[in-house]
Amino acid sequence: MSVSAHDFCLFYGISCVFCVRIAPMTMTVIPDTSLRVSGLSKRFFGREAVRGFSIELHAGAVHGLYGSQGAGKTTLVRLLTGALLPDEGEFSVSGRVLASGRDFGLLPGRTVAANLYLGREPRTHGVIDAQRMADDAAALLAVLGMHGLDPLIRVDRLDAAERLLLECACVVTWGARLFAIDDAAEVPAAAVRLLADNGVTVLQLSDDLVGLLENCDTVTVL
Repeated sequence: MSVSAHDFCLFYGISCVFCVRIAPMTMTVIPDTSLRVSGLSKRFFGREAVRGFSIELHAGAVHGLYGSQGAGKTTLVRLLTGALLPDEGEFSVSGRVLASGRDFGLLPGRTVAANLYLGREPRTHGVIDAQRMADDAAALLAVLGMHGLDPLIRVDRLDAAERLLLECACVVTWGARLFAIDDAAEVPAAAVRLLADNGVTVLQLSDDLVGLLENCDTVTVL
């Protein structure tokens, strides 16, 4: 099955397996591989932001991407999430791709439970069952080890660290297979490991090489 470059953006947010190529693109199944990148490049006004980047990661890996400011970390994440199309190369992603602080669109006026089950709320006789949703959310958060998150609290009352924990919970419940955490995100190492234990591949972007070496299975220098 072939799709055009324009169609690529339509895959964003859909749980699927797809391979992106620059003319043409073909859907490809990649067993046990969350991410495969080959020769990915992106230029802006003739200047290369990402040049010939290649990597292959398996489900549940915690991988660090190290680079100073301007090394192309943010551009790479935008390529993987579909916000940008590459000029050259190809990449294959098994499942949904999310980036911390960019793709969640948490609703501040809604509860933690409502955000976790947004768009797929449990219903009884066609009506949203708020109590069941809260109970299910509490059980889920307990399984994920996030006992400190109250499913009934509004998101706008959470601090930054609690919002990051909620994002991690959403990664699991929304079926994401690849989660990118940028420099500004201070996700606890335990939460990152929890994502990996649930089969999510985690990309940690940072200019702190020591921190990446401490918290990641492998590290790539950009």
